[in-house]
Amino acid sequence: MGTMGVTSTPSIQIELPADLYERIHAVAVHSDRPVESALVESLALLLGAPSVDWDHPAATLEALPDAQLWVLLNRRLAWPASDRLHELTARGKGAPLSDEEQVELAALIDEADRMTRLRSRALLSGWALEDGRR
Repeated sequence: MGTMGVTSTPSIQIELPADLYERIHAVAVHSDRPVESALVESLALLLGAPSVDWDHPAATLEALPDAQLWVLLNRRLAWPASDRLHELTARGKGAPLSDEEQVELAALIDEADRMTRLRSRALLSGWALEDGRR
């Protein structure tokens, strides 16, 4: 029978280049977590939305290891979302967008703005780290 309400987590086996493993291992040691957790969190930051408390983003960023701050600094909208943002913006300059497209465009702009603010805060957090204030 089914397992209603139970979420399964797929498991994979992966071979990593030695230098990448060493970086992930260093993050794990620095944050006192298993390597697997550090890898999953790093991938989530790179590929998905980070878990950020938008009311207190500085506190969230202060808890991240340096490697994850670096990921945030270099993170952009996923290419499909970025392409759609550019497409809707260009189309909106030539003709009115439908109500549905306007809602979609507003959501994409909000996401891009949140990411920009998050990157700015991550950058400031990195500067504080270099100054020894972290």
